[in-house]
Amino acid sequence: MQTLFRFLDDNFSHCDLLCVTVADENAQIKTAIDISSITPDDILGDVLVILPATSCVHLLTHIPSAEPHQLAKALPFALEAHMLSAVDQQHIVAVSAEAHRQDVIVTEHAPLQALIGRLAAMGIEASAIVSELSFLLVHPDVDVARTETQTLMRASDGQIIATESQHSEALIAAVFGAVSYTHLTLPTIYSV
Repeated sequence: MQTLFRFLDDNFSHCDLLCVTVADENAQIKTAIDISSITPDDILGDVLVILPATSCVHLLTHIPSAEPHQLAKALPFALEAHMLSAVDQQHIVAVSAEAHRQDVIVTEHAPLQALIGRLAAMGIEASAIVSELSFLLVHPDVDVARTETQTLMRASDGQIIATESQHSEALIAAVFGAVSYTHLTLPTIYSV
């Protein structure tokens, strides 16, 4: 059993809610609901929270040592020049590390902690929090993915860009030019 929260906005106020019971393959779906209307009775099993891509940033960096404890200490310094606000105000996670190349997801620490606190106040504990950006990281053959509200694009340098779908056509043309691109329509709720 698992419950997925897929947040639809950067304020984490509205989400799609999917409750899945694997044994009988039943799913209960509620779409675009106000998070304050969710009760612990709506939750089945572990809770997976999916953050909207627009609330996170994907960065690539190169750090010679891939030792986990050294990587965690080195990442803030390696990314500091790319941050708009102080590094200590960011939640930084290396989501993959290959041949001294690290894919990193960054989100602001305060809103993330506020979301965790808000869920806890409702009696809900997230077993994991992921970003929609992770979808393109684990699907290297996809360059453009769309939901109803967001478009994710992989640029030629490997960076992942997120934008609201209503503004994506001009950005796709700027990133990919006139060449054709892979287009994948994502379901409202998905797990990476």
